Amino acid sequence: MRESITLAAPDRAGTEHYYSRPQTCRYCGGSGHFAPYGPDDKASVCPDCHGAGKMVAVVDITWVPARRRDQPRKTGAIQ
Repeated sequence: MRESITLAAPDRAGTEHYYSRPQTCRYCGGSGHFAPYGPDDKASVCPDCHGAGKMVAVVDITWVPARRRDQPRKTGAIQ
C-alpha cells in the first residue's frame, strides 16, 4: 500500500502527525494472537500488534525555521 503526504507549511511551527490506514499485521497474519503449542499452553498475544491484528504507520513532521543564507549548511539527517 502506498500513501502520499502533501507538505504545506502550517500557520505555526510545530509537529504534525500523520497516520496511515490500518494494515494487517504481517507477524500474526491479522489474528492478533498465536495458537497454543501444547495442551497446557495458552494462546499468546502478538508482540507486534498487541492483539489488534492491524498496524498503522505514524509519520511525525517537525517544522523548524529555514536556514538563513549566512548560516553554515549542515550535512546528514536532521536530528
